Amino acid sequence: MTVGEFWEAWKAYRDEKDADRRHLGELARGMAARLLNPFCKGAIREVDRFWPMPWDDRAAFDAETRRLEALPADEKQMEARKFLERIGMSYGEAEPES
Repeated sequence: MTVGEFWEAWKAYRDEKDADRRHLGELARGMAARLLNPFCKGAIREVDRFWPMPWDDRAAFDAETRRLEALPADEKQMEARKFLERIGMSYGEAEPES
């Protein structure tokens, strides 16, 4: 095997693993949306906005990740509260509202 063949094989292997990860991520995201939809105030129609994945829009994903990581603890807590309210749960509540 030449060096060029090795790198071709490595790229094919990496591409296959990336496709597997993406497939599993899409399954998990779809399942989470379907499980949470009955408990949400409004239906989750755009799963890529509900749970962004790295392959959706890398630049937007990275920007949002950096923004959230830079927030002080109290603002992170406020973001968590907003998310829970969006899906129909209260902060610190163990079970969804009925």
